[in-house]
Amino acid sequence: KIYNMNPQGDTFFSWANINEFHLLTEDYEDFAPKDEIEFLNKEGQLKYEVQVQLENYVDHYITVQDEIVYFMKEGKVHQPEIFEM
Repeated sequence: KIYNMNPQGDTFFSWANINEFHLLTEDYEDFAPKDEIEFLNKEGQLKYEVQVQLENYVDHYITVQDEIVYFMKEGKVHQPEIFEM
């Protein structure tokens, strides 16, 4: 479940399948090997801003392909198992 907010403050949510997420490397240049990359520290916080590419994503009833989604470094990951692929 992905929450979005428009400039007026309205909140929307969409669903994305974990199989359609493709993790990008720290420099955002290539796809990361799923088994070799560590992006969470011991406290459960992101080491850097993580980007993933979504194959198919429905945003406001419009299907978008190859959308980039950012996970901000400042937040704490309360359920790190969502990143297990």
